[in-house]
Amino acid sequence: MSLDLIEMYNRTNKGPTKESQIKKLEDLDLKILNSAWRKKEGWKVHRLIEKQYKWPKIGLIKVRRREYRRKENGKWRYEALLDRYEGISKKCIIHPDIKEDIRFWLREGEKHKKIKKTIERYHSVEVSKSIISFILNEKEDVKVRQRR
Repeated sequence: MSLDLIEMYNRTNKGPTKESQIKKLEDLDLKILNSAWRKKEGWKVHRLIEKQYKWPKIGLIKVRRREYRRKENGKWRYEALLDRYEGISKKCIIHPDIKEDIRFWLREGEKHKKIKKTIERYHSVEVSKSIISFILNEKEDVKVRQRR
């Protein structure tokens, strides 16, 4: 897809707004709080914190969400169940769709600089070269095709 087509797509398909996405995530966090499965698994609310996420087409958003804890093998385990539900890792705040696009370009053998520009233009999200390197080194195996 050429960059002109991407720009045209972005202008015509605005998608969700920042406020609507924040509301959706906070509502989902509230559903998790009131869910029977959370209580059944022994998760208790530890604290309410604000976290930043990099979201496709929207950019950086701040969401208030709950962090839970439960005892496993005599030790406390802490987790934000909203992050687990959305597929976001603890160390990387990037939405899984963006991560998958980065992995695709890495498999194609593209350089970090070009991946950075493509992601920023297509998803309207700023990513650093270090985030791209982090995604490359994550547990999921990304086989990089050698450039000739």
